[in-house]
Amino acid sequence: MATQTSVAVVAEKPSVARDIARVLSATKRGGGYLYGDGYIVTWAIGHLVGLAQVPALLSKYTPTGKRIEKYERN
Repeated sequence: MATQTSVAVVAEKPSVARDIARVLSATKRGGGYLYGDGYIVTWAIGHLVGLAQVPALLSKYTPTGKRIEKYERN
């Protein structure tokens, strides 16, 4: 597997993953994924929602310092 930082790509099915991997030159085979040239391409079975960059996720979910309490209704 790649030892450098790699970009992970998840496709909705194996045939799409193979096409994407070919375009990205990720031609080496692993167990359930293809990799190479800084990419790891894998697949799921079914429809997927979308792509989000890590910095966007981190800015949305940074700790606020507020205490979270659990309330139960009777």
